[in-house]
Amino acid sequence: DRDVTGVQTCALPISRMVRLDEQRTELQQLRSYTVAARHDASGELAGMTCVGVNPEYPAWGFQELTAVSRAHRGHKLGLLVKVGMLDLLARAEPQIERIHTGNADTNEHMVAINALLGYHVVSRWPGWQLDVAQVPGAVATQVPTGAGA
Repeated sequence: DRDVTGVQTCALPISRMVRLDEQRTELQQLRSYTVAARHDASGELAGMTCVGVNPEYPAWGFQELTAVSRAHRGHKLGLLVKVGMLDLLARAEPQIERIHTGNADTNEHMVAINALLGYHVVSRWPGWQLDVAQVPGAVATQVPTGAGA
């Protein structure tokens, strides 16, 4: 699912995304930190960001997710939760020297936030997407033998 800006969207509520992320990091034995913004009037989780720290590489933080629900965009919540995370990490993980993050070039808002915070591009990775419903069945029979992924 994509919104009009081309940014990947998710049908899950942000609160469910947080719980799934917490389960994943526990299974991976990472230390995980989440900073969230709650809308006072509705109590709705409006935005959040997560960073993981692998005990084997304690000088690195790994940005895992930053999301702002559609209804709450345009209020700098992405920036605010990321700044809140930097403050939390300074207290909880003072040995962190660098944070690695990734972002689609099409997500102009998050690219701008990352640039404002001082992140810089270290590499670019091409991304590929396939709408499997559009692939004719004949294509599968034309794949050469031994052409596995």
